[in-house]
Amino acid sequence: MKDYYQILGVSENASQQEIKQAFKKLAREYHPDMVPPEKKKEAEEKFKEINEAYSVLSDPQKRAQYDRSRRLGQIDFSNFDFLRKFFEDLLWPYRKKDKGRDIYLGIEISFKEAILGTKKEIEYLRSSLCHFCQGRGADPQAPIKICPFCQGRGVIEQRTLIFYQRKICPKCQGRGEIPQKACPSCQGLGKIKQKKRLEVEIPAGIEDGQMVKYRGMGDYGKDLNGDLYLEVKVLPHPYLERKGKDLYYQLEINFCQAALGDEVLIPALEGKQVLKIPAGIQNGETIKIQQKGIKGDFLVKIKVSVPKKLTKRQKELLEELKKTF
Repeated sequence: MKDYYQILGVSENASQQEIKQAFKKLAREYHPDMVPPEKKKEAEEKFKEINEAYSVLSDPQKRAQYDRSRRLGQIDFSNFDFLRKFFEDLLWPYRKKDKGRDIYLGIEISFKEAILGTKKEIEYLRSSLCHFCQGRGADPQAPIKICPFCQGRGVIEQRTLIFYQRKICPKCQGRGEIPQKACPSCQGLGKIKQKKRLEVEIPAGIEDGQMVKYRGMGDYGKDLNGDLYLEVKVLPHPYLERKGKDLYYQLEINFCQAALGDEVLIPALEGKQVLKIPAGIQNGETIKIQQKGIKGDFLVKIKVSVPKKLTKRQKELLEELKKTF
């Protein structure tokens, strides 16, 4: 049994967040598109292994079942042939399915789009079922022969401890047959590369660096298509700052505005917005304003600016004002 914890480099008591972070790091490191050509094959095997481990450990139910199986594997059942046969028949329906490769892409969105959510149309390259041969990989007009490696069964058996483990035949890839002539459209792969246009929905409130998963939008697989993962990069806003669900804006005013109050225009997600400054506001205070489409608060932090230079007239007026306090 594969040690999925060792594959992801986490402990058996790792949290879901630790497992997710480990997967994300390894997926980037071993992604076939991110390595030199000479290491591509090795990276594909490692990438498949990482995805397999994550698909089990990220699902609480599958993880619990896997942990039980690991504990069971420490017991010697070598003398119990009936158990071997029982588990062989029990586990075969749950064999690893032929799942297409997951695809990872990046997308840039504006600050406003991240707050309010948006829809984007993307175009990317993915593998699809070859309709000329219907995924068989054989020229429909040429004869085929039974696979000599598995005798047409599509599976082979290997002895591992107490089990005869069934595996997909590596020669015919589970088809049970070998084409005499490869499909001219897909060159025997059963799938072809095509450009895919897809409208994706980015949820409101997404943060920079988050990934959005689109199930089944990855590469074609015989049993199950892979998934598409979009890593979102949020472009910064020139004036606004985001902290969690809240938006912040720093407004600089002079001491007269602070003392007497004022109405000013400030930048907001939807153009400009009028902000009423109450008389007597202090430096560092915040004003909360309502704005549609934001789940959190829009907070304006006040910074009272004191001039370093004054005209003669301004000094005279301030001297007169000082006498009144």
